[in-house]
Amino acid sequence: SHDLVVFVLVLLSIAAWDSRRGWAAGFWGGTAAALKATPLLLLPLFLWERRVAAACAFVLAAALGAFLPDLLFPRADGGVWIVAWYENFVSRVEPGAAADAQGAWVSWNILNQSLPGTLHRLFTSLPPGSESVERFDVCLVELGPGTLRAVALVLEAGILAVLALAWRPGRVRGMPE
Repeated sequence: SHDLVVFVLVLLSIAAWDSRRGWAAGFWGGTAAALKATPLLLLPLFLWERRVAAACAFVLAAALGAFLPDLLFPRADGGVWIVAWYENFVSRVEPGAAADAQGAWVSWNILNQSLPGTLHRLFTSLPPGSESVERFDVCLVELGPGTLRAVALVLEAGILAVLALAWRPGRVRGMPE
């Protein structure tokens, strides 16, 4: 997996956060975002803190990194790789629900560590016939799909509120390194 590379790039972004070259944090974060969608969460922080150079560098690095495969390894059908990624993966994911898309995602995937994916495993029984060494039922109590989605959305909103409170510009500016 390329998660280690993404992790190192995010660490470089964090290390460069308060450097004199404000664009460096954005460059490393944007490069990480070109490899995996999760580091896109850094962009709102740059905007929130009014780090314009970092936000611009982030967008440029992410765009260049996202379209680089099209230059190096063009698709046989002439399409764009990022469009194929969006159509196969992102367009099939709904907010507050575990990802489930034929050929791409399975809602009971033990590797899905997202909040909705984890909640799905904790509050939905393992589908019949799918028991194996890798999969075992961890359902605490069965919740219906609507209730489960509502719980996931409330928890996600709570996490966003805590992050917004912790990262408000007046709180973090001028903090000792």
